[in-house]
Amino acid sequence: MLKIQVSWLIVLWKVNVRFVGMKKQGEISATNVLQLNLEKYLEEQWASSDCCWSHNAIAITKKWLKEGLKERCITRDLKWGTPVPLENFSNKVFYVWFDAPIGYLSITANYSPEHWKKWWMDDKHVELYHFVGKDNVPFHSIIFPATLIATNEQYCKVKNISATEYLNYESSKFSKSRGVGVFGNNARETGIPADVWRFYLLYTRPESQDAAFNWDDFALKVNSELLSNLGNFVNRALSFVERRFHGVIPEVDESLLDKDRLQAFIHNVNETLNNYIDCFDNLKLRDSVKCILNISRLGNQYMQSERPWELIKQNEKQAGSVLAIVANVVAILAALVHPIMPEISTTICKQLQLEKLVFCSSFQFLLKPGHRIGQVTTLFVKFEKETVEQFRKMFAGFQTNSEVANVKKSPSSGKNICKTVKGSQKYCEMFAEIEETRHRISALKLFLTQRAKRRLAAENEELEKHLEKLKLDYQILMDRRELYSKLGLNTVSNENISLENSNEKFTTTKGVVKDKKEKPKKKVAEKMDKVTASDQKNAVNISSLDIRVGLIKKAVKHPQADTLYVEEVDVGEDGVRTVVSGLVNFIPLEKMQNRFAVLLCNLKPAKMRGVESQAMVLCASTKDAVEILEPPEGAVPGDRIFCPGYEGMPEAQLNPKKKIWESVQPLLLVNADGQACYANKPLRIVGKEGCLTAPTLRSVPIK
Repeated sequence: MLKIQVSWLIVLWKVNVRFVGMKKQGEISATNVLQLNLEKYLEEQWASSDCCWSHNAIAITKKWLKEGLKERCITRDLKWGTPVPLENFSNKVFYVWFDAPIGYLSITANYSPEHWKKWWMDDKHVELYHFVGKDNVPFHSIIFPATLIATNEQYCKVKNISATEYLNYESSKFSKSRGVGVFGNNARETGIPADVWRFYLLYTRPESQDAAFNWDDFALKVNSELLSNLGNFVNRALSFVERRFHGVIPEVDESLLDKDRLQAFIHNVNETLNNYIDCFDNLKLRDSVKCILNISRLGNQYMQSERPWELIKQNEKQAGSVLAIVANVVAILAALVHPIMPEISTTICKQLQLEKLVFCSSFQFLLKPGHRIGQVTTLFVKFEKETVEQFRKMFAGFQTNSEVANVKKSPSSGKNICKTVKGSQKYCEMFAEIEETRHRISALKLFLTQRAKRRLAAENEELEKHLEKLKLDYQILMDRRELYSKLGLNTVSNENISLENSNEKFTTTKGVVKDKKEKPKKKVAEKMDKVTASDQKNAVNISSLDIRVGLIKKAVKHPQADTLYVEEVDVGEDGVRTVVSGLVNFIPLEKMQNRFAVLLCNLKPAKMRGVESQAMVLCASTKDAVEILEPPEGAVPGDRIFCPGYEGMPEAQLNPKKKIWESVQPLLLVNADGQACYANKPLRIVGKEGCLTAPTLRSVPIK
């Protein structure tokens, strides 16, 4: 127990409290108290000029000092609290905000009895930080330091104080009694990961003015900043390395890269890293979060400018250099994210197969050429609008004081009012408890439902991958059968092809050899090897098509054709492409301006009534209606569209003689849910959530 010099005083408590319905005033009583002489113990200047205090902490402390420090009562006549260990004060407890900061020392001593003094009695080597709400500033900037000085021991005194303003809830204030707002137990029951809560609360931390927790803004920040920015960058960078370089970090040859763009990118990353460090040093935690998001945004922009998915067609080493650079930015982000989202940091490290975090003050190659990364998975999931509304309704609160309000308006006598108020208060307390339990049950139901949905989605994804593999194996087997027949080896009848579930692969149960003359086994094996090697090479599917998101910047009518539009379309390249589309009879000209579309970009350019068309707009189509396919929210011009199970790099330009588009098009359609599909598999954007859709048409072909 700290030895604190106190003064004995007799104080008259001036109590003048009137309760509803009571005529008798509270009685005045005398009691012994302990007081802390603040003025005596804060005569010395103990806060140095190199301290980092928030503006509100400085203002509140200066106000106390300006008004003059007075003796502060540190005991209370209560049953609950820490008992005063003095003989004449056995019936008293310490004032909570005198006692609570001392708990900082005692909890350290309890955790480490042998070493706690290294933390609390070494002012030269230890910096003490306090993170508090502005209401509690005086207790940490005046009362607690005075308490430590009064012991005549060399305790560490606070050097840095970061005090926040108020955090409100939606358009009102947090209130446990009314059930308004999300509290600790509620946050856990929502099923939202702790790191997501940490991110948003720091992103909206009320450092300079009051802020409000808002569910719409929460969903917006999660979807736009975590999912589409940070999560998208990490996933697209590492997924490309995993798919195209077999999970191995390639070498960097800077001579193959655009020097100016690379230098600008590294400069911007280094500048943001320095800002991140400054923000933490100056306790600007909200801005430090934004620095992390700025770095991932820079990474996305650099990938978009270098376009490794196109570079790899002509120069694999150049594409690998770009990917090695952005993968190392991901490794840097893993350390930056750790103080804010430790679980996400651990997940990124696992995907990178980093043994330990390395914090960098400037760009470094933490992943050396040849380093193998782990399995790449998505970091975040989309926060749906339906979930937002469920949570908003769940935590909107409930009315508990309506009965009391009605009682106060009642003209009944004082005695009856008093009895009614007591009964109403008890009823309200019970009602509040019932409502809180109901809310907890609803939250638990929602949490369990969401968890079950996530598990089912994961299982369905695995089953779909397995099914696609089986379909591919089946197609390979059928192609092989056809090739075997051409080579004169043997043929396998359709009814003899079956799926062997126990081995999870296709097998032929009984091959029928039609050749009367048996071939030598060695020659047969050699021919089979050649056939197997050529199976995949000869396969034609949607992976040969270069389908991208485009932005139609401008559309005009064709000067020589009444049914054609001529459009300028941004598909993520340096310039725009000219596209001719026969949409005049289906889509008004005003609705063709500045809109997103989905385009096939590797058709051979063709002139249409004197204007060369360099791409083709994909549409859901019937005889009477045509609708341009729409990409999901968050898509940008140049985003590559693919079909899960048919990954691969598209051809630079489709050969018209091979009829690739004509072979693929019959399998392109809009399903009953409005999703654009290939072979009944929804088309998606690389590294992003959602799929392509048609506005209203259903179960129609895509042309």
